[in-house]
Amino acid sequence: MNKTDLLFPHKIQQIGWVIFAMVIIVAIGGCIFNYGSGFYAQLSFVLWTLVYLAAFLIGFSKEKDDDEFIEALRFKSLKTMLCVELAIMVLSGIMLGIPEVGINYPKKIYTAFSVINYFCCRVEFALPLYMLIFKLSVWKYRKEAGSDE
Repeated sequence: MNKTDLLFPHKIQQIGWVIFAMVIIVAIGGCIFNYGSGFYAQLSFVLWTLVYLAAFLIGFSKEKDDDEFIEALRFKSLKTMLCVELAIMVLSGIMLGIPEVGINYPKKIYTAFSVINYFCCRVEFALPLYMLIFKLSVWKYRKEAGSDE
């Protein structure tokens, strides 16, 4: 059976981490040195694009010791990400629908759920969430494997 591997080599993951670190440094520098609102708004688009690119490169690259268990962790992380995202979307959808039946709550809460619902419906939320869940799973696996030896 010919298995096609759709993952990037491990070196691409390292490039993703470098991009992610540079974005964090620039973002922290923007907070410290206050680049100015106009410039920072333009820079924000570039920074978020780089964060998504870095998450893509990190999340879809092979691990150093990529094996069947890592592959299973990758699939489990994908399922977990989908469940978390759908749960947040359903919860925020229900909370957004409550005022429709006559139960009112402060406008700030409604706005917060609107923002949560907006971001959860986008792929930009799913990619970093998948990366975080997968990396935590791999870290936990390696920590447990290291303590068994």
